[in-house]
Amino acid sequence: MAARTELRRFGSYDLTPASNGVVVENWSTRIIHKAKYGGRLVDDGSVIQRDRYEGQQVNLSGHLIGDDSGDLKTKKDDFVYNMTNGEKGLQLYSDRKLTCRISSSIDFEHIPGTSGAMERWSLSLRSRTPYWEAASATTDSFSRSGAGPWGVQVDNTAAEAPTFPIIKLTNTGAAFTDSLITLTNTTSRRQHQILGISMNVGQYLYIDMREGRLGDGSTLTPITPQALDGVWFYLEPKATNDIEIAHGIGSSAGFDIDVIRSESYWVL
Repeated sequence: MAARTELRRFGSYDLTPASNGVVVENWSTRIIHKAKYGGRLVDDGSVIQRDRYEGQQVNLSGHLIGDDSGDLKTKKDDFVYNMTNGEKGLQLYSDRKLTCRISSSIDFEHIPGTSGAMERWSLSLRSRTPYWEAASATTDSFSRSGAGPWGVQVDNTAAEAPTFPIIKLTNTGAAFTDSLITLTNTTSRRQHQILGISMNVGQYLYIDMREGRLGDGSTLTPITPQALDGVWFYLEPKATNDIEIAHGIGSSAGFDIDVIRSESYWVL
């Protein structure tokens, strides 16, 4: 296997000496797992009441270099602004990223003998999900029409961990009102239902399984169904996933279906 390409970046901010005077010297990662145990009603031992992976923590440290003490002050201001300005994708290599945000103080330490032009730094970042993702998303596109149900296959064999997709449905058939759309991942036996949905011709609906939300891609004109049921499902790793789309629209139905995903991995 070929060596990986190093890429130090948090969002669009380069963690490199050439761009911003930032040197990343060390990092460590931690998969955050929590389990809750309760006693058995009879006899010795315990039962697991809660068992889940809650996120990842990445600890970074290095040093910051300026041309002089004034330049270092400017770069420190820029460093702190970029590292604390919301949730972004962290990359240490070009092929994977972790969506995370700062979860600790930022520590700076003066380095003697540098005339104030160099300091050490350290911080921690925390993600809301326990998976690293492929740096670039993959889209599988399908077109289906008629009464259905329809089936599509999504190859997720490259993934090492559950992958939550975004499914985009574009209405290419007739306009419809107050209908039902059911998405079922028959590979994982998980289902998501959208009840009382209405769509015009050409209108599209994003179903974001990771964030647990849906809309038409715009914060201004969201599509609001009457109800949702089931679960926000993921794609099984190391498998081709079969997704079934059923609806109550009738024979005039038609959709372009885009399954957008970034394969997930447990490690950097």
